[in-house]
Amino acid sequence: MSFLSTFRLSLFGEPRVRGYVHDSQSGDTQSVQRYCTTSLAFLHQQGMINLSASPASWYIGLVWYDSSSSADVLDLFHFSNYQGWPGNPDVRNFVVHHGVYQPGPITCTQGIILLGQEEQLRRRTSSLEHYLQQTVDLDLINKLL
Repeated sequence: MSFLSTFRLSLFGEPRVRGYVHDSQSGDTQSVQRYCTTSLAFLHQQGMINLSASPASWYIGLVWYDSSSSADVLDLFHFSNYQGWPGNPDVRNFVVHHGVYQPGPITCTQGIILLGQEEQLRRRTSSLEHYLQQTVDLDLINKLL
């Protein structure tokens, strides 16, 4: 198992969502981005996230396919409320399963490894804007899995 690719989506006119596509996901990058965008809109409409909130926040999404239920899944992590960079941001999580919010497990251990690498990268950058322009090394992450 591995992560195949990464993509970015913009909020506030800037890239604020970094997405990772797991190899269990068979869709093309455009369909995965559409699923991620639709899921963000759903969470916003339900009042779970506020896409018009402070630009001092960002999201990391892990998109994968659950073969047991034949459904696309988005493990979404919202980072916000940090004091000074790099700070210690609050992290909220959401799981969208086949387009519907599902409470329960937040992600798998592969997701935890990826988030750990993201955090190491973030702490080595000079600002949120600098961090959002960077990406973690997928080859390195996949060697850790």
